[in-house]
Amino acid sequence: MRHAEKTLETIYRVESYDAGRYQTLKESWDDLFSSTEQVVPYLSFTWIDSFIQHKRYKGTVIILTVWFGGRLVVVWPLSLWKLWGIKIAQPVSTGMHVYLGVLIDPAHLNTLRHLANYIISRQVFDVYVSNDLSSLDLPTWNLIKELHRQNMRSVHVYRTVCHFIRLGCSYQDYLNKTKTKKRQKQLRYEEKKLHAYGQVKIHRFNREQITGTILERALNIQQSSWMVKKNAAFLTDPFNRSLLFNMARENFGQLWIMTINDQDAAFVFALRNQNRLEYFLTAFTLEFDRSLSIGKMLTQQVIRDACQEGIKVLNFGQTDALYKQFWGTHQHQVYRIAAGKGPAGRLLTCAYWAAWKLYGIKYIKRTYQKLKKTLSKNP
Repeated sequence: MRHAEKTLETIYRVESYDAGRYQTLKESWDDLFSSTEQVVPYLSFTWIDSFIQHKRYKGTVIILTVWFGGRLVVVWPLSLWKLWGIKIAQPVSTGMHVYLGVLIDPAHLNTLRHLANYIISRQVFDVYVSNDLSSLDLPTWNLIKELHRQNMRSVHVYRTVCHFIRLGCSYQDYLNKTKTKKRQKQLRYEEKKLHAYGQVKIHRFNREQITGTILERALNIQQSSWMVKKNAAFLTDPFNRSLLFNMARENFGQLWIMTINDQDAAFVFALRNQNRLEYFLTAFTLEFDRSLSIGKMLTQQVIRDACQEGIKVLNFGQTDALYKQFWGTHQHQVYRIAAGKGPAGRLLTCAYWAAWKLYGIKYIKRTYQKLKKTLSKNP
């Protein structure tokens, strides 16, 4: 399936691609992604392609694009499915708790109204739903505003806070700006205590160095961590390992493994795009005394490396974990958002809003999570 529409400015055109033809976009998509500063790696072709190839989406795939002459300037990867006859769109890779939205060349922000016109005139979907819209993702917020202007009413509900660091400085400068002398002294003490315990090494792997064997080491660490008890061992899923392997192969992935007396103790998997680093996955084994601050010391090394390599933003991802609060210098928020048109679409949008509000009540949220966990154990 491929549709094209010439806009009033004939230099722009909007096209849609399905799962059968989207791979023809790879070169143009990669060019757009690499030329857009500070874009999250979750909007890269490699990330989206992994989900489509493994059919990790609901319904069917549609990739909405805008072209400036022969150059791709907007990509919006969506999956379409129906509920009670209502056509619903959501971002590809929904459920991964990352940041999802529109990939756009900042020089062509005016194309968003053309994309909105196309969506409404072609009736691409009746309702758009996203659980992972960052407050910093201005292009996607602007697209929602354009859809709102065309009678697609929208609602949003706060989901969680995200901590990040603005760097572009030396590690010592970062400490001087963010940590008191007392806190810096404590960090030096914790590092000295860890090294006094045994021989501590931190190994770093990039690109082709991140093999299946290396990911297996990370999996083993995760399986001896608290994540197993909470049913959150991400790497036990073969698809997740394949996803990280694909990202590493395309030069996005970076992996740190800490060993103590030659025994794997902790790891961090991060995704890098230019001067931005996404702290994607971390775990430490419970076999060592928690007073050794293994996780904290490994995070400290990641930040040191980021400073040395000129990283400007190190983002810790969703949730308000204590270690993220400790290291972070800034915050942004993630929202759940829905937009719908027509009586049925607006009614469903209101239903999403009500469900999200109820889920925000801690007691209801805990009850739902317990029920979901129980059902997953008893299919």
